[in-house]
Amino acid sequence: MCDVPGYDINAWINLAKIITAHTPALGTGVLDPRMEVQANIKKGSSICIDNFVCQNQGRCVNGQYSGYRCQCNTSRHTGIFCQYTCPKPCLNGGTCVRLRKAGNEKDVNDVISLPENQAIYRCACREGYGGEFCNRQLKTINANNTSAI
Repeated sequence: MCDVPGYDINAWINLAKIITAHTPALGTGVLDPRMEVQANIKKGSSICIDNFVCQNQGRCVNGQYSGYRCQCNTSRHTGIFCQYTCPKPCLNGGTCVRLRKAGNEKDVNDVISLPENQAIYRCACREGYGGEFCNRQLKTINANNTSAI
């Protein structure tokens, strides 16, 4: 198995399925597409081939350090391959964030109590917006204690 520390095995399984469907794009001599992808990630080379890596209309772009990264439709999708879909889109430039508590991890600062391997989604709002889906414009207080909407 070609394990890469720090990456979720389910993401690798999904990636392997995508790569298997697009193996001809990798060229000849590839014995195991997952090994090729891992080698490319470790070397820092690009693997953006016809956007086969990113899911849910994510766009594969050359990354500065990791060789590539998926640019997700952040209002609705998240994850290293844009593989997770938020139940509802975030509004006003908000970004979808997946919160996950894996297996038996214990964290004294963890205030989210989730069953094993379940995830919840939240919107990280831009400055000036709040609410569950970033749908509320927040009041700001300036130095003169007057508010603007």
